[in-house]
Amino acid sequence: MRRTLKSLWLWGGILFAPSVWGQNMGPMQERINAMEEDQHALQGTIEELRHEVEELHHAFNRLKADVEQRYSDLETASRKPTAGKRKGPSDSASRAEEPDIGEEGGHPLEKARAQFNAGKHKEVEATIEAYLAKNPSAANQAVAHYWLGEALFAQNRHEEAALAFVSGYKADARGRRTAETLLKLARALFAAKKDKEARTTLRKLLQDYPDAPGDIREKAQGLLKQKA
Repeated sequence: MRRTLKSLWLWGGILFAPSVWGQNMGPMQERINAMEEDQHALQGTIEELRHEVEELHHAFNRLKADVEQRYSDLETASRKPTAGKRKGPSDSASRAEEPDIGEEGGHPLEKARAQFNAGKHKEVEATIEAYLAKNPSAANQAVAHYWLGEALFAQNRHEEAALAFVSGYKADARGRRTAETLLKLARALFAAKKDKEARTTLRKLLQDYPDAPGDIREKAQGLLKQKA
């Protein structure tokens, strides 16, 4: 009985000692308030990151849909019969007027090619986009899109590179660079994990362009065999 009374007395002394609790509650409450503020700030950051991820996801889906639509358009166009004699890569009308090497500050496409050879891929992108904006109906659009695709592929932007190569093919399906453009398109599609579309592109190249340069055909055959 004495032990019980003594225990109650001790606990009562602690529980009802306002000076002891008052001294401890102040710093503890401050820590609790600080933790709540940190939690609110963290929650806000998480929401912002979640929103950014959703925006990136939507942008990727739009880009993917655009690639698939343009590739579908390419396939539809390839099934249509070509009127007249098939033009080979040596025909002057099919060369898309690719400029010769000129002096510095010359044709924008020559400038883009020089930039690409110098590894300035972002600058190539800016040069080509500015040129196409000013010349939306230029006869050498196929060449412009080719160099744009090369610059984008070099930056590992494979979906966008595929878009550029498809645009180049559609601009001139019988140009001097058409077979090479299709080869680069297939590589971009493989890199973008679109193996089926890439193999279809390679088969199209080999079937529709028997007069393509030998090295282009060999590379297409090797890549098709490798990715079979």
